[in-house]
Amino acid sequence: MAGRRWSFVVLAAAVLLLALVGAAAATTFIRWNGGLGYGYGSGVGVPVRVGKPVSIGMTVLKPGGEVRIEAVRLHDPRGPVRFVGVGVLPPGSVGVGSDGYFPPKHPAVRLRPAVGAVIPAHAGVQMIVGLQATARGTFSVRGIDVLYRERWHGVELRRKAHVGVEVQGCAVTTPNGFPNCALPKFSWDREF
Repeated sequence: MAGRRWSFVVLAAAVLLLALVGAAAATTFIRWNGGLGYGYGSGVGVPVRVGKPVSIGMTVLKPGGEVRIEAVRLHDPRGPVRFVGVGVLPPGSVGVGSDGYFPPKHPAVRLRPAVGAVIPAHAGVQMIVGLQATARGTFSVRGIDVLYRERWHGVELRRKAHVGVEVQGCAVTTPNGFPNCALPKFSWDREF
């Protein structure tokens, strides 16, 4: 009987240890379901000049609790486009749809670096992404991936959220106008 009790205690201790190790490991995994705000949707089509950075208002972050942004990446970029930078506008600022410069000139509000920024709970902070066409032709970006940290019941979690708008661009090299610049179809228009 004592041997059975000992086996049960060892088994229970092993299960508890595995659960604790699993919980600790799970808190460090990147998750897609973070609560950063409005999520993903909508789209914008922009004609741009090759080599000239532009600003795109990607999303409004409105987290349920305070978060710290660790990294931002373009989601599924296609074509001649590169990531120039990312920043956040102060809470309550007038938003940016798109602007022909990065950082944006309008509105005349100072853009703070997004990486390392702490976003307060329910802040309503807009994230602005800088894109640059590297060659003539069409490109697309399906929003952004934001890696961030937040506290949940005293545990710091590392999360990842796919947010923003789909951007379809057409890059030209001509100095005047945008002749023959046909934007590609948005993903919901494409056949899969």
